[in-house]
Amino acid sequence: MPRNRKQDTDRRRGTVRVASVPVLICAIIVGAAGAAPLPPASEWKVVYPTGVGALNVREAPYNARGDGETDDTAAIQKALTDGLDKHRVVYLPAGTYLVSDTLRWRNPARAGDSADGWGRFLMLQGQSRTRTVIRLRNACPGFTDSAVPKAVAQTGSSAGHGDKRYKNGEGNEAFENHIRDLTIDTGRGNAGAVGVAYQASNTAAMRRVTVRSGDGNGVCGIDLTRRDNGPGLLKNVAVDGFRVGVRASGQEVCVFVIEDMQLSGQTEAGIVNTGSVLALRRVVSRGRVSALKVSGGSLTHLLDSRLSGDPTGKGGASSEPSVVLIGPDARLHVRNLKTWRFATAIRDRDKDVKAETVAEWVSDTPPEGLAKGDLKLPVQETPEYWEPDATRWADPGAPTGTDDTNALQAALDSGRAAVCLRYGMYRTRRTLRVPPTVRLIFGVGASIDPTPELGPGESLFRVTGGAAGTPPVILDRLATNAEGRFLIEHDAPRAVVLADILAFGGNVYRNREGAGPLFLEDVAGAGYRFDHPTQVWARNWDFEGKGEPKVFNNGGTMWGLGFKHEGGETVAENRGGGRMELLGGLAYTFGTEPNKPAFAIERGSALSLSLLGVSFVGGERPFFPILVRTVGADGKPSGVEVPSGATGGGTLMRLIRGTSAPVPLSTTLTGHDVSGKPITVTVALPDAEAGRYRGTRFAHVPMVTAAQWNGHAFWGEWNPARGDAFGHDSNAIGTAEEFDIDGPASYTTAPPGAEFLKIGVGLLRKPVGMETPYHFYDRYEVTRPARLVATRRGEGFVETEQAVRSDDKCLGYRYTYRVALVPGQATLRITRTLANIGSEPLSTEHYCHNFTRIDDDLAGPSYRVELAFTPTSEDAANAGKQGLTLGKEGIGFSRILPDGAAAFARLTGFPPKTGTAGDFTVGNQRTGGQIGVKHPSRSGESSLTRFNLYAAPGAVCPEPFWRITIAPGASHSWQTTYTFSREKK
Repeated sequence: MPRNRKQDTDRRRGTVRVASVPVLICAIIVGAAGAAPLPPASEWKVVYPTGVGALNVREAPYNARGDGETDDTAAIQKALTDGLDKHRVVYLPAGTYLVSDTLRWRNPARAGDSADGWGRFLMLQGQSRTRTVIRLRNACPGFTDSAVPKAVAQTGSSAGHGDKRYKNGEGNEAFENHIRDLTIDTGRGNAGAVGVAYQASNTAAMRRVTVRSGDGNGVCGIDLTRRDNGPGLLKNVAVDGFRVGVRASGQEVCVFVIEDMQLSGQTEAGIVNTGSVLALRRVVSRGRVSALKVSGGSLTHLLDSRLSGDPTGKGGASSEPSVVLIGPDARLHVRNLKTWRFATAIRDRDKDVKAETVAEWVSDTPPEGLAKGDLKLPVQETPEYWEPDATRWADPGAPTGTDDTNALQAALDSGRAAVCLRYGMYRTRRTLRVPPTVRLIFGVGASIDPTPELGPGESLFRVTGGAAGTPPVILDRLATNAEGRFLIEHDAPRAVVLADILAFGGNVYRNREGAGPLFLEDVAGAGYRFDHPTQVWARNWDFEGKGEPKVFNNGGTMWGLGFKHEGGETVAENRGGGRMELLGGLAYTFGTEPNKPAFAIERGSALSLSLLGVSFVGGERPFFPILVRTVGADGKPSGVEVPSGATGGGTLMRLIRGTSAPVPLSTTLTGHDVSGKPITVTVALPDAEAGRYRGTRFAHVPMVTAAQWNGHAFWGEWNPARGDAFGHDSNAIGTAEEFDIDGPASYTTAPPGAEFLKIGVGLLRKPVGMETPYHFYDRYEVTRPARLVATRRGEGFVETEQAVRSDDKCLGYRYTYRVALVPGQATLRITRTLANIGSEPLSTEHYCHNFTRIDDDLAGPSYRVELAFTPTSEDAANAGKQGLTLGKEGIGFSRILPDGAAAFARLTGFPPKTGTAGDFTVGNQRTGGQIGVKHPSRSGESSLTRFNLYAAPGAVCPEPFWRITIAPGASHSWQTTYTFSREKK
């Protein structure tokens, strides 16, 4: 949720609209033909190294007994109160802790404040799932009335929602409320007991927990019904007994992922979902009641699960359906479901699905024109690891809060498999290298932040070494505010696992070529750069944070169960054949741009997703387009917006899937001159994955590569060394253009490691440790490429639009570039519009390289360049040595340039304010073919700053340079025309 909810609420006050929007947009996952077997419950023995900062309830000042006879309520509650809001771990060694009241994430001394004393950032950790037991006293006062539910454990939130003030621990700031490795037993004779009333936000998880009733009675095992709840994760959790195992209801915000859950002994239902988002996978239930009941405006996925109506295993059967769908607004997707001894597998309102094995079933169909089906992405289980011997952990010592770089790196290099980060804030001044010996980095309430010496765009951790079969490295329970850096740089074939990570500020992850797969479980933060193809499996993936798109996927295969997006930014951009499947999410939007896609799929990519939308903007369009800006085979983008309906006051969206045909890498423009002679122009199209040119010098815009008219050939391949798409000249051709050859202004002002803006390319990184000036021939790291917003093609033209803006919105542009034949003329016109979408003035110098070649002649005496002024040169003598002749008639060549040679002259003598000063003609005197180049809209709009003549054996390149200054919010347009003609002999 936003870190300043009150500000958001104040901005919306008076136009608040809450829209519960159940959405099924291609619900897709893959499993085996039969339900996958569940792994046995993990029986870890969690023991921490000495002095790491965990609050041990058996030690002073708490002194709990854990003997099953002494009432330990006060001791445990004091530890919870002491650790509240501090990222602390409250640790329960093995034992049975008898309690007689609710254990609350609350400080009674703060009662009456805005949250009535409730808080978050607290972890309740047992030593062992079976050996650490919190047991409610039998027939305990306050817990015996089934009409008055009361929880044994109750997590909370530090505030209400906006200006709302809840009094029961509700709210959307229940961050890092973790419960691990213990059993909660509600005892006997407690008909009103609830095992856990769980409140979660963004990153919060229950792992390896059993909730049981001593006599089978009780209201609910796990209650998720308080307001503004989720996102959260329940992983490897068992519920035994109670009327209902798990219940959830939508209260503006509610989304949970439940994976590897075992249900048994319920008397009303296993799981009840009324109006929330539940993503369920690998659920195993045994009981005579329905395992799942879905109603209200809810969205539910049930995947890879086994449900039995025979609780005894002795051949009994249930008369109930295993899954029940109630009411018109609920949406359900079932895949790979196996049921036994139920009356029917699925009861859909008044229809039954009888088959015991359900490969896939969806409650409704997509709107007309949108696909239904699945991507069949494989699913892998998240690797786990724990080191049970605390003496074998590497310990960097207590954090200083100033500079812990050396201590942290020493711990990582110790050769030990597990590294324990103590309670407190560590800081690092350089990237920490994680060698292949490290398998686990675990935080006992630890956070890690950069110092100013670690430049923007750098990484806190870099995972290196280890073959593909090497055990993965797991980062578990860490918080960070990376402030423009990345938490993880993945530069190794082995896998990386991120679990229970809170990363507000900065970026979470980027991969390098050859990096292995990524597993995400309960991770909150934005900024994912998958620049290279990989595989990702995610559970409870929260995209909150700065940056757009939140996820850039270049050719990766990504499967996610449960996600949340907040804000108005594009969530994910899929390119290069990237495939993404996101099931069971929440899109929480406000301040959106109507024409911005929530998801973009380009160049043969595919996307399937399902989500529920909640919007806090008024008007007829409370939600931005769900799916997507796609690019089809014709190169035309199209936005697909899911139809809406009046359901529950919100927008109802259905199951769909989006795919995109491959984008062509070139196009041919055809036309005729006034006499009917044909004109053919070939244009290379920009493409981030396969485009002809992808370097950091020239602009990534349509590049004219060749033209034919009246028997003459213009432009064409000039460089025999072509081959490197990232090279600066090797693949540049024809009308290749560049902004700021001497360096963008933002490069000069940026500190090392910070971003600078290269128009036509995007945001680039200024090298760290190099104080050298900008040089156009250097290759710079692209931190955020300019996004191809649109490609439009029609008869005789092609047009692209690209855009990029920095996170602080200071630097940004939108560049529209159109190449078109002029009807009835032997003329090609290039029209450019550059808009400043940043908050700072934009001053740039632009030129076109004009790699001109006519009728395949090498640069030499057959060429002449005619100018609108008499050229002189700053070094005329040197120009003559290079074979150039300058005079009133223009520029000629005294000889053919030999292989490997080049000629260059910086021309003088032009009037900078004259609109025609940059015009020129290049002619081949041997064949008569020539190109006349004019700049008709230059006068008064920009100034000619210089005029260069460059020549290599394969091309003659006149290069007028223009200075352009654009105020924030303004734009500048200019044209160049190329007219083909034949010189009269």
